[in-house]
Amino acid sequence: MKHSIAKSILILILVVSLLTIGITAVMSVYEAEIFVRETMISKASNAAQVISHVYSGVFPETMISDEAVGAEVSATFQNMIENFQLEYLYIVIPDVNSGQITYVCVEGNEDTRELAESLPPGTVRYREISEELASVIRGKSSLTSGETDNQYGHVFSAYAPPPGLVASAPEVTCETDNQYGHVFSVYVPLQGPDGSVTAVIGADINAADLTARFQRVILWRLFFSLASVILSAFVLYRVLKRKVIKPAETISGAMKAFGENDHYDTQPIMIRGDNEFSHIGTSFNHMAANTRDYIDRIKAYTELQNRQEYEFSVASEIQRGFLPEQYYTDTFSEINALMVPARNVGGDFYDYFEDRGHMVLVVADVSGKGISGAIFMASVISLIRGFVKQGMTPGEVLEAVNRELEHSNPNMMFVTTFIAFADPKAGVICYANAGHSPPYLLHDGKRKLLAVSSGVPLGIFADETYQTAEEVLPLGSTVFLYTDGVNEAVDRSAEFFGTERLEKILSETDGANAVAQVKNELDRFTVGSEQSDDITMLSFTSRSEKLALPAEVPAFSRIRDWILTDERIPEEIQKRVCLIAEECFVNICFYAYDAPGGIVICHKQSWEDGTVAIQFTDSGKPFDPTAEVIKAEDYDPDHQIGGLGMLIAQSFADCYRYVNIEGNNVLLIIKHGKEVRT
Repeated sequence: MKHSIAKSILILILVVSLLTIGITAVMSVYEAEIFVRETMISKASNAAQVISHVYSGVFPETMISDEAVGAEVSATFQNMIENFQLEYLYIVIPDVNSGQITYVCVEGNEDTRELAESLPPGTVRYREISEELASVIRGKSSLTSGETDNQYGHVFSAYAPPPGLVASAPEVTCETDNQYGHVFSVYVPLQGPDGSVTAVIGADINAADLTARFQRVILWRLFFSLASVILSAFVLYRVLKRKVIKPAETISGAMKAFGENDHYDTQPIMIRGDNEFSHIGTSFNHMAANTRDYIDRIKAYTELQNRQEYEFSVASEIQRGFLPEQYYTDTFSEINALMVPARNVGGDFYDYFEDRGHMVLVVADVSGKGISGAIFMASVISLIRGFVKQGMTPGEVLEAVNRELEHSNPNMMFVTTFIAFADPKAGVICYANAGHSPPYLLHDGKRKLLAVSSGVPLGIFADETYQTAEEVLPLGSTVFLYTDGVNEAVDRSAEFFGTERLEKILSETDGANAVAQVKNELDRFTVGSEQSDDITMLSFTSRSEKLALPAEVPAFSRIRDWILTDERIPEEIQKRVCLIAEECFVNICFYAYDAPGGIVICHKQSWEDGTVAIQFTDSGKPFDPTAEVIKAEDYDPDHQIGGLGMLIAQSFADCYRYVNIEGNNVLLIIKHGKEVRT
C-alpha cells in the first residue's frame, strides 16, 4: 500500500505542483513584462503631455533666444525627469526635407546629463529624419502604425494626432537601438500660438531600467506562486493521507492479518465517517464476524462425523449472504440470475447494484472452493463495490481490485471477472474483462459478442492493466453473462455442451428468459451425468415498449400516437421526438429495402425527468447514419439528394447511436429531459 497508493499520490502532487509553478512562471513573465513596459511608457507619455500643455503657444525659437524662458524650460525638464524617472526629455525641430534637427532643449538624468549638456539650445545637426518624427511635425490627422527596419534598428511605431488636439490626442511610441542605447521613446507635438505644430517633445526611457523593474516584479510573483503551490500541495497531501491512504492501509493490513491468522481473530476495522472506505470496513467486519461465528460453531460440533459437510453449509451461508436476489425488476430493467454450485460452496459468484444511474453487473469465477473460496469471494465483492463507488471505470475497478488481491493473497488464489456498467438512459454499456468468458448482447433474435482484451485473472500480476470498452445498449436488449460451467458442462458420453449450442439457444430465446431457457436445455443435456463445475448465469434486460410495423410511410401514424400519448414526455419534447422519429422512419421506408414487405421494429422508453428514447431496427441494407456528421451550412437542397432527415435527426437528438447486430440495423435516438446526461 505504501508503494502503490501513498507513493503514487505524492509523486502526482509533486508533478502537478511543478507544472503549476511552470505555468505560473510563464504567465507571470508575460504579464509582468506588459505591466512594466506599459507603466514606464505611460510615465513618459504623461511627462511629454504635461510639457505640451504648459508650453503650448510658446515658439521654440523663443526658448532658444530668450535665456529666461530657456532656463525655465530647462528647470521644468529637470524636475519632470526626476519625478517621472526618465532618461532624456527634449524639444527638437526636425526639418523633414533637409534632414536638419535643431535642438531647442535637451535634459538628461544624473547619468546622461553630460551628454545632454553637449546639445545646448540652438544646436543644429543633420541626419535622416525618422518616420515617427516626420509624422508628428506634419501633424497627421489620424492614428496610424507601422513596423520598419532602419539605421536605428527594428522599430514599432504609432503616429500622432491632428493639429489642435495635441493635449488629448495619442502620441507616437517607438522602440529603437541607436547610439544612445536601447531606448523607448514617446513623441508629442508642440503647438504654436496659431495651433500649428512647431516642434516635437520627446521623452526617452532606458530599457535597462525596464528590465530591472521587470525582474523585481517577476521575482516577487514567483516567490508568492511557489509559496502558495507548496502550501496547497502540503495541505492536499495531508487531507489525502487522512481521508484515503490511512483508511486504505488500515483495510489492507486487516485483510492481510485476517488471511495470515488461522483463528480469524482480528481487531475490527474502525474508520470514521460515512464513505466508501467505511462501507468496505463494515462489510469486512461483518464477514470477519460471520467467519468467527462459523469457527465457533465448528468447535461446538466436533463430535459430528460429517464435519466437512457442516463447514460447507456455513460457508454457503456466508456466500449466499453476499449475493443479491436472483430476480430484480423495475419499470426500466429486469435482472435474472442463477448459481448452481458443483459442491455446497461454489467458486462462482455474481453481483449487481445500482450506482449513479447505471446498473453494475458482475460475474466471476474464483479458483478455490469451500471456506477459503467463500472468504476470497467476499473480499472480491467488497472491493469491487468499494472501488465502483469511487467513480472508477470498469477497467480501473479491475486494476484496483487486482492490486489489492495481489498484495493480500497468501493462498495465491485468483478470480476471473467480467464487470459491466449498463446505462439504458444513455444507451451505452461499458465493460472490462479479466480472463472471463465474454458475454452476449441479445436483441430481436440477434446476438453480438461483447469482446474486449481480457487480460489475465485478478490476483496474479499486480501491474496488470485492463481495457474499458463501450457498446451501444439497444432498448429491449439483454446482456447475458455466464461462467465456463455452462459451455463446459458434459453429458453421459463426456460431450461438452459447447459454445455453438449455447449461441443457438440464445438466438432462439426471448432475452429476458435467457437464463431460464439455457438452464432447461442444460438440464436436458446433462441428465444422468455429474456436475463438474459451478454454473452461474446473469441477465440484464433493458425494458421498453415495442411495435412491429411495415416499412411503409403511413405506418408512422402509430409511432406518432405512441409518442404523443406518453404522459412522461413534455409537450415540447414530444414534438421534436416526433420530428426526429418521422425522418428516421421515412428514411428506412425509402432506402432500407429493395422490395415491399420489409419490417421495422420500434422500441420506446421514457423516464420521469422527461427523457425519451426511440429506437428503430430493420434487416435492410447495412447503413450507419452516424458515420457521417452533416453540418447545416454544408447542406445544399438544390443540388443534394437525401441527407435532410439525417441532418434533422443529428441536430435535434442528444444521443444518436447506431449498431449492427448480425445484419440488423439498430438506430437509437435519445432526447434528454430536465436532467441532461453525459
